[in-house]
Amino acid sequence: MNEMIIARVAAVQTWIKNHLRREEGQGLVEYALILALIAILVIVALKFLQPQISNTLRLLKLPPLVQRRVAAGVLSAGHARALLGLADGASMERLAQRIVAEGLSVRSVEEIVTLGGDDAPRARKLRPGARHPQLDDLASRLSDRLDTRVRISLGQRKGKLTVEFASVEDLNRIVAVIGIPPEV
Repeated sequence: MNEMIIARVAAVQTWIKNHLRREEGQGLVEYALILALIAILVIVALKFLQPQISNTLRLLKLPPLVQRRVAAGVLSAGHARALLGLADGASMERLAQRIVAEGLSVRSVEEIVTLGGDDAPRARKLRPGARHPQLDDLASRLSDRLDTRVRISLGQRKGKLTVEFASVEDLNRIVAVIGIPPEV
């Protein structure tokens, strides 16, 4: 590949030298050399970036809801790649919701996908009196509505609602979804 580029550059240099005046030809030869170097650098860069480019293109196969969560930073690219192992978009969305709600690791998501999807048995650490199915369901619905991880915990005397965000822009998006007007 490099030999072919070098041969083409040499041919262009020769043509320029034979058909143009010396001053114009020399300027164009230098310009052609610069363009050839840029082309070589682009080829080298693309060769090294090829795995990243192909992985990013694979993420376009995800359902729009999951893509938004990846773009917002709620789901990592590793989570998203693991979700691609599921058969349909609905399964991907359900498991993405579960990832956000339960804070699953990429490795555990890969294991769930390998075992047959998001219907696999869930391994949870239960603390006496701390987890309630109604609160988990509410946290899941809030996670869906806000497109971010939401946790609800109930203590002895009071509860705690945690809404995570990836950036200031994500926080502003969440605030707008909740319906709080922006400060002027």
